[in-house]
Amino acid sequence: MLTRQRETVEKQLAAASSTRTEAKWRWVAEYHNRFVQHWIPENPSLLLEAGKKRSISLL
Repeated sequence: MLTRQRETVEKQLAAASSTRTEAKWRWVAEYHNRFVQHWIPENPSLLLEAGKKRSISLL
């Protein structure tokens, strides 16, 4: 399930058409990563690299 979630978030981040939409998906990616780091730290392959596309300032 977490692999599917990671793939979905990656696709949505790549397809984001606005900075607002991308910011929302980056939030989901960060939440996903925190969950994985806390509950499944032995499986880092489930982590997302959410910050690759561009920098977003969340206000």
